[in-house]
Amino acid sequence: MEWFAPLAKTTKGYEATGELTLKGKTKEIKFPFNFDSKKDIIQFPFVPKQTFVAKMLIIPKDFGITRAGTPSELYIDISIPVTK
Repeated sequence: MEWFAPLAKTTKGYEATGELTLKGKTKEIKFPFNFDSKKDIIQFPFVPKQTFVAKMLIIPKDFGITRAGTPSELYIDISIPVTK
């Protein structure tokens, strides 16, 4: 995945624009994400964390992926903890 645009603020959070290549086909995609400022101190290593959270929809058919059994929609969920 290649990113070629700066992050943009949206009404729901932020958005990055880039190119995604699957099975040799490249498409421009928009990757929406949010910054979760709640501090999570429950999980190891027990330090305050803030998180970037993202969910991206991919349609395999748009990339020429049509093999039997392939779902019509895929979601990629990403959670990136940030510490100071």
